[in-house]
Amino acid sequence: RVEGRLERVEDRLERVEDRLERLETIVAELAEAQKRTEEQVALLAATQRKILERVDELDHRVGLIGNTVGIEAEGDAQETLVYILEQKGYRLLEAPCALSVDGEIDVVVRAETPDGEQVWVLVDVKSRARLRELRRWSGRLRDPAFQQRLAEAGVTKPFLPYFFGLRVYQIVDDEARRLGIGVLDPDGERVAPTLLR
Repeated sequence: RVEGRLERVEDRLERVEDRLERLETIVAELAEAQKRTEEQVALLAATQRKILERVDELDHRVGLIGNTVGIEAEGDAQETLVYILEQKGYRLLEAPCALSVDGEIDVVVRAETPDGEQVWVLVDVKSRARLRELRRWSGRLRDPAFQQRLAEAGVTKPFLPYFFGLRVYQIVDDEARRLGIGVLDPDGERVAPTLLR
């Protein structure tokens, strides 16, 4: 009887030892898998850092391209505006420039009408002239606070407002006529402005 119990205990002990060996093997495999996972996570983190650096570099380059396009559009706007004003008999009283008042006004120039009245010509420049931007420009021009900031910078009514686009949508022309804002593109004047007094 004692021998039978002893045999059963030995069998149980042997099974426990087998289980313990299997558990040790599993723990070792898990530790190795954890090590590989940590290495892969470190590799992914390094790759992500490189990707973020590349995205930052691309963002910078896109910004430079945007600035270049914006500068070219402003140059085209200025050239077109000067030509149109001269064709209409206006005389420029100073060189066109940009003005930073509550955001930038891309082209500002003081001019004299054919009748001898002094006006400020204000141009908002976009690469793509959309309805939303036209309405925003119209709202700014009519905003008393904006007009006050312009006056503080020496730019007073009457204003001759223009909206320039390298590409202009037809709906912009229709709305600009209603709002009294002139529309320019590289080919010339699409819509004549109305003096804003």
